[in-house]
Amino acid sequence: TIAETLIPDLVRYICCVYHPPNEVIRSEVVQRWAAAGWLLKCAKTPTGAAGVKLALFYDWLFFTNGHDSVMNVEPAALLIVRSIPKWMEITVDLVEFVLAAADNWGGADGAYRDRCRKGIFSAAAECVNLRVINSWAAVSACPQIGPGLRARVRAQLRGLCKGDPEP
Repeated sequence: TIAETLIPDLVRYICCVYHPPNEVIRSEVVQRWAAAGWLLKCAKTPTGAAGVKLALFYDWLFFTNGHDSVMNVEPAALLIVRSIPKWMEITVDLVEFVLAAADNWGGADGAYRDRCRKGIFSAAAECVNLRVINSWAAVSACPQIGPGLRARVRAQLRGLCKGDPEP
């Protein structure tokens, strides 16, 4: 539907334009990550959902510390972590998507694969460094996430999963 095609634009607005001050972030208003999660649930087709997830993670793929803002990647990071354990399907879906995006967006020759993986690591590291989240251990050690996906998270986010035993 026409409305579904607008959802990724709303998510991009939430991620890249609306950066509330700390007073709003600490208040009782609906948080950006929760709004993005609700919009993801509003997507009714696989294509619509993929567009929303790409809108959430686009900035992760080429994130550069010191150049890009953590506010652009914060909604996705918080949505992943705060969906555990109540909305595990969202956490799993988002983690699978961002890891697959890094692997698949590299082109036929893989020219951008390493750049995308580095961007994801940099975005995730910035979220830990600036205390958006404490660690990625909630994801990498979550028993509701399959062992293969947990291993992929630990491999991608090596060193960012504080408190998570290394395999």
